Amino acid sequence: MKTSLILISLFFLLILISTCGHMTADAPDSVIYPMNIGQQWHYIGIIDRSEDYPEPIGGEYGIEDTFYVISEVVGNVLLRDSIETIAMGASGAEEPDDLSYIHYYQTTDKGLYIIAYENAGGHIIHPKNSKPALISFKSYRFANIFELSEFMEQALPLNKSLADTVIYEDPPVLTLKYPLTIGSQWTYRYDYHPWRIDKRIIGREDIHLDIGTFNCYHIQWLYDFDHDGHWDEDIWIDDFLSDKGIIKRRFSFIGVNYSDEQGNVLGSFDMTQEYTLTALNF
Repeated sequence: MKTSLILISLFFLLILISTCGHMTADAPDSVIYPMNIGQQWHYIGIIDRSEDYPEPIGGEYGIEDTFYVISEVVGNVLLRDSIETIAMGASGAEEPDDLSYIHYYQTTDKGLYIIAYENAGGHIIHPKNSKPALISFKSYRFANIFELSEFMEQALPLNKSLADTVIYEDPPVLTLKYPLTIGSQWTYRYDYHPWRIDKRIIGREDIHLDIGTFNCYHIQWLYDFDHDGHWDEDIWIDDFLSDKGIIKRRFSFIGVNYSDEQGNVLGSFDMTQEYTLTALNF
C-alpha cells in the first residue's frame, strides 16, 4: 500500500509522557514528563472505512490505507520574549528531517497546556491550494479525510490550521489535567469556541504491541457540536496514554458525506483513523 507523508497533531502524540506504571487503578498519577530533547516516537496510521465507501475514488478523497509519522522533542523555545515553552515537531517518515509543523507546550502544577502552533497542520503534508471540498461532516466541508480529522482534533479554523505563522492560544488550552485520575474530566474547548470538547479518563487497560505491552489510561474526547448540552454520538477520539506517551489514538466518525466537485452528495460512510506506536528511542 502506498505510504503517505502524514503528520500527527502533537496535542498528545508528542508530549503526554506520563507514568501509568504500577499504581492502583483509582490512584492519581503524580507525573513529571521526561520531555527530553531528541526523544522520538514512530507511528503507523491505518484507516478503516465502512464497506459502502467508494473504493475507485479513494485516492481522490485523500484516503491512504497506511501511512507513517515521526514525532520528536525539538527543544526549549522562548516565545514573545517571555513565554518559556517546549517545542515538539512531526514529520512524515519519508522525510524525517523536514519538520512540517511545530507545537509549543507549557507545564504547570494544574496540567499541560498548548501555547501556540507554527504551521499548525494536523496529520497530512499537503500543498496549500484550492482543492475542491469533497468531504463534509456536520455542515463543514473538507478537501480530504485528513483535513477533517485535523479540524476535529485541533478545533481551529481551517484558514488558521494552514497558515504559515505562529498561532497563539489565548488563553492557553488545557490538554491534560493533573493529576491523572480515573473519572477525571476537564473542558478542552468551551461552547461556541467553536464548540465544546471535554476529555475524560474512563479507565486503564493494557495495549499489546509488537514492541511490548503498555499499561495505559484510556482518555476519551467528547464533542457537543450542536450546542445542545448532550455529547454527540457520531464523533469521538480515544487516546491510550502510558509512561512512554501516547501508545494509540483512534478517531471515529459516523456519517461522513462525500461529494462531487459540484457539491452534489454522492453517499456517506463511517470510518476510523488509528495511529499506533511502532518504535521509540528512549
